[in-house]
Amino acid sequence: MKRTELKRGTSQLKRTPMKNRTKRHRDTPASLGVRMKYVAENPECELSCLMRRHGYIVKAYSDLVERHHIVGGAGRIDVASNLITLSPVLHRWVEANVVEGRLWCIYAKSLKNEINADEFRQCSGQRMAGWLDNHRAEWPVCLVPHLEKLVKSLEEE
Repeated sequence: MKRTELKRGTSQLKRTPMKNRTKRHRDTPASLGVRMKYVAENPECELSCLMRRHGYIVKAYSDLVERHHIVGGAGRIDVASNLITLSPVLHRWVEANVVEGRLWCIYAKSLKNEINADEFRQCSGQRMAGWLDNHRAEWPVCLVPHLEKLVKSLEEE
């Protein structure tokens, strides 16, 4: 049996240096500025108090906040109506429970009068009233009256 010409004890994989990570298309100075300004204006978690008030969670507060895009993905845009600040615990929960988390975020934004249906449609490709109506079965019971009013007001526009 003929032996191969490979050296023993060393990896035969070709090693190339890693390329520098390029900035994503949405990391423009303008979009970064919008995100930084939003966090500066909203330094506390916007969902912790609401969810605690409705008896949904016991404790999720932290001094740290992370910004979250309500409608994420490749088409996400950096505007105040699509951003929310969350504690790290709630941020993980919202990302794990996409529909329910988005419902809570929409509820929080509507209480602050920061809902913009046109920007929601630009991000998601859906009308906000239609998206809410399609997910009616997943509405948390404590949010039903408020979300019904929101859907009515969006349909009137």
